Amino acid sequence: MRLGVPKAFDLMGIYHINGIGVKQDATRAYAFWALAAEMGSADAQAYLGAKLTAAYDNPEGSVWANSTIGYKMLECSYAQENGNGASELGLRLELPEQQERSLRIYHEGVKFGSKVSANHLTVEFRGGLTSEGPRLDPDRAERYSAINDMLHLNPDLRLPNLDKVLPLPPAVLPYWDGEKESLIDGAKPVKTISLDDIKPSPASLREGRAHIPDGFVLPDEPQGGHLVQHLHTDAVMGGYWLAQLRKPVTPRQVAWNAAQVPMRYEIGEAFDKTPEGLTKDDGVFRFHYLGTPVPQAPEAKYAPDWRVPQGVMREVPMPARELYSTGLLPAPATGIWHGSVDPAHPLAKVFNQWYRQSYVEEGQAFPDPRDRGLDISPKDIQWRWLDQANRPQPSGRKEITIRNFSYLEAIKKGA
Repeated sequence: MRLGVPKAFDLMGIYHINGIGVKQDATRAYAFWALAAEMGSADAQAYLGAKLTAAYDNPEGSVWANSTIGYKMLECSYAQENGNGASELGLRLELPEQQERSLRIYHEGVKFGSKVSANHLTVEFRGGLTSEGPRLDPDRAERYSAINDMLHLNPDLRLPNLDKVLPLPPAVLPYWDGEKESLIDGAKPVKTISLDDIKPSPASLREGRAHIPDGFVLPDEPQGGHLVQHLHTDAVMGGYWLAQLRKPVTPRQVAWNAAQVPMRYEIGEAFDKTPEGLTKDDGVFRFHYLGTPVPQAPEAKYAPDWRVPQGVMREVPMPARELYSTGLLPAPATGIWHGSVDPAHPLAKVFNQWYRQSYVEEGQAFPDPRDRGLDISPKDIQWRWLDQANRPQPSGRKEITIRNFSYLEAIKKGA
């Protein structure tokens, strides 16, 4: 794997601070981290920012009093959605008038996958002191604690839809079934999918004898056992047969064998024609019986996005209607929204990410990137509705609702 230059400087800093393969040298380590931070490394910015916000210089402890630069580095790291940057910045906003922003930054840090932020908010809502006294909210503390546990198990998680399961006060918490997986599933990114997204099997696109209906495959073991027949004989079994040279020697003959596909012959039908691409000089070839098609298991036909088995994304059914909105307007419907900007936008590569999502209630404002230091106007963002709204109960209180894509259910609905 080829590393980017900032990441390489990050690693060089680690090597020098720990003496891995090189002479231990803190000065060189920090020089590499400074280069990485200058080139945009969010990890380096978070690390150096924390060191530079010390109250006094202490070179032996690797801290320096340069809070102006330190805060700028932390803000830059936070703008890049770095979990360490968020937790370090939130920790240093200690003035009474900064406490609400600190709370929001920690909350955003949980969205970025910061275990430290989740742990801090667990303590905060168990009675952490604010300018107005203890912030006591056991229900919220329990949810942050559960998420903290899950982030410990899977540090690759990103939770952009955290507000679906755990919005900040004064929002009312949706009903939760108590399962940690429910919180994580509700908060992780989603990808919409339908049967239209599932590509047909290559055999279903073939014509004539080679066609196998989509949703069917040949069995692992042919019915009736392994049968082999020669040219100018009649098929003793109806089904699919594969022509193969008995002794491929030349590269062309080996390639010919590999290129063959099963062909259907009815019982009693003659193999009376030399397959295309062969001559009598190529030697003996045979027809091997492979059987008749059987229904293919849905899980075998359908290959999910690689992030789904990894546990960092879930697939959801396509919404019944398409709905889009600009970031300037309030959300026209409740649910998960995916944001993007024009590919020509200077910050498109930063903003257009698979996890660029947010759970927004109808009538609420969409997230403003400028709140995190990204110079992107809300008018430049198009938000696409992915549904997944929480279901209201008879009491009016909503409950966390998880609707995942089901291949079998989609087939029944004729999606």
